Amino acid sequence: MGISQHSPFDPEPNTDDLIAGFQDNDTWSTNSSDSNAFWVDELGGDGAYSAIADNGRTQYMSAQGAAIIRQNYDDDGNSESFSFVKPAEPSLLDFSFINPFILDSNNDNIMYLPVKNNIWRNRNLDEIPVFTSGTGRATVNWKKLENSSTPDESIVTPLGTSKFPIANRLYYGTDSGVVFRMDNANMDDQPAVDVTTGKGLPTGFINDINVDPSDADRVIITYSNYGLPSVFITENGGETWTDISGNLEESTDGTGNGPSVRSTAFHGGSKGKGGFPKRIFAATSTGLYYTFRLNGQNTVWTKENFAIANSVTDEVVTRKDGLVAVAAHGAGVFSVRFPIDKSSLPESTLSTAFLLDDFELLKNTQQTKEIDITGLFIQSQGLPIDIEMINSNPELVTVTLSGTMVKLAYTPDASGTASIGFIATSGEEQVSEGFTVSILEPSIYEQTIIGPGRVPSQNFIDSNALAQAADDFTIPEKGIFGILRAY
Repeated sequence: MGISQHSPFDPEPNTDDLIAGFQDNDTWSTNSSDSNAFWVDELGGDGAYSAIADNGRTQYMSAQGAAIIRQNYDDDGNSESFSFVKPAEPSLLDFSFINPFILDSNNDNIMYLPVKNNIWRNRNLDEIPVFTSGTGRATVNWKKLENSSTPDESIVTPLGTSKFPIANRLYYGTDSGVVFRMDNANMDDQPAVDVTTGKGLPTGFINDINVDPSDADRVIITYSNYGLPSVFITENGGETWTDISGNLEESTDGTGNGPSVRSTAFHGGSKGKGGFPKRIFAATSTGLYYTFRLNGQNTVWTKENFAIANSVTDEVVTRKDGLVAVAAHGAGVFSVRFPIDKSSLPESTLSTAFLLDDFELLKNTQQTKEIDITGLFIQSQGLPIDIEMINSNPELVTVTLSGTMVKLAYTPDASGTASIGFIATSGEEQVSEGFTVSILEPSIYEQTIIGPGRVPSQNFIDSNALAQAADDFTIPEKGIFGILRAY
């Protein structure tokens, strides 16, 4: 197989499945750790971003221009169905040539997809119909997150999502060097906060965001530019940042002969005490590096020389069973398992049991509505759960929560949208779920027959031009309707 450039890939825990995109050489997958095993060609084109979900039963793969395909498999690995996932609304020109996407770390049924300077989200991928054809675009459940727009219209590049103890947090970076954080990103109308501007970070291309799987506040970002410090970490959700480039740079200001850093990955988390050492890996233009200890600008990174040597490594990913997988430009895909301190990767005990549906209604057609949220949140250890309710538009609708019953009261003569959210906490853990209610203006009139009638022109019989048309409609009782005649 001719291998050129690798694009990011994602291995699923508890299997040997790997899937990787290769520039000009399709997207390929394997379910074997045998280095001599044949890979399967899954998707043509320029292989781009990919992900594995449902313990290997579902694969998402993409080619140039965010041509995202979902492939479903049975227990024996046989293909069952496929779907086109790319959202229908954005223009084809709005997507990057190699366009990233990411599945939520706590719910692989949620996808975040950058489109130019915005984020689009699908909060229920399972509802996209299977065996779709035609345009290759999906219309189900895609929504533009309006608050995600970058103020300087810079392009969104990498994304990262949190897993523990706070779920549903989205970090995203730009090609101008800014990182944003959006809490409760699985809900609508959530604010995006700039967490880097004015905090001493360089201006450059943010190529990767790496969220500690055991600490939603602990994040490493990498700048792939030459001539500036490349690797920074925050321990407090973006309040402050520390340069941990260390000996990856020739000089502390980033100038000199340091490599381009492409991505990083935590091997284990930060919660464990003792046990196996916890590595952090860095994929660079001169090979793969790792460190056991972060020490600011004095951090010492050691090169992995055994197999990868000086190959350009575009991506390194890890998972909770200790697997490390690396994509090396022109050299192949490498993987290895290291012992891992499982206590450093705590499992969530708080989760969301089901989704709440968005809904619409016409203005002044309904005064109140009740919704039962019994069992919405689950605490697997039986610990108490506290629920906080948020409402993005209290002038449109007032919301009260009594036990597990939610009561909505609509403001008369008002229209618009309101995002209603429920944030559940139990100990240090937090998850969220919500819905959006849209109150619409009624239509001006209702057509009796959809579409006008037409007859051919008498003067231009060869053109079949429209000579006259009629449209039947009903004016609401006591309504006033004006007709503007145009000649």
